[in-house]
Amino acid sequence: MEVIYKFTFEEGSDDMIDLKLIQNATAMYLALSEIREQTRQWYKYGDRKAIPVEEIRDTIWDITAEHVELDKLGG
Repeated sequence: MEVIYKFTFEEGSDDMIDLKLIQNATAMYLALSEIREQTRQWYKYGDRKAIPVEEIRDTIWDITAEHVELDKLGG
């Protein structure tokens, strides 16, 4: 199967953002998979009653930054 995406890149078009999102789809998928696995480990194997919000936030930011350069996606 072949899929072809067509972009016009006209002034004021969102095509550049769409292209960048498509190009980074695999990296975003990997980041979400890693976040999902981390949350599973916290709750299935963790011995703490609660996880600080700051730890959750920092972990999500670190995983996301490891896989995707969000500042380069624009939007």
